Amino acid sequence: MALVRQGAVFVLHNVKPKRLFGLKTLWRGSVKVSISDPARTLVDMIATPELGGGIDHVVDSLNAYLQTKTADRDLLVRYAGEFNNGVIFKRLGYLAETRLHDDKLASACRSRLTQGYARLDPALPPKKLVTAWRLWLPSTRKQTAS
Repeated sequence: MALVRQGAVFVLHNVKPKRLFGLKTLWRGSVKVSISDPARTLVDMIATPELGGGIDHVVDSLNAYLQTKTADRDLLVRYAGEFNNGVIFKRLGYLAETRLHDDKLASACRSRLTQGYARLDPALPPKKLVTAWRLWLPSTRKQTAS
């Protein structure tokens, strides 16, 4: 469900209690607010690329995070496992290998691949299957080697 308030669009989702991890508490005056930490935000974006602006924006955000001093690849992998959605490892591993050139992260994802095939970006029509990652790639994305 989407709501528009003061010109901003808010997309609302029901979240199961078991998925309430990777959160930090902030206080806004006397109101307690939970927000996701950077690694959790990235896992959410990888799970649902359209919420993160599409797969190209997701990979740009992931790359920016991995360049920081606080980047934690093990935490990304742990959160992906806790999320319990195999497509995250497929997308994260593929992006780590082909766009980020991060062999350690790609290897951690490869060892956790699930059965079945998914789209790299569900919003784009599939064109090419990469069986090693069990992903359908769209034709309209940044050009990289696969």
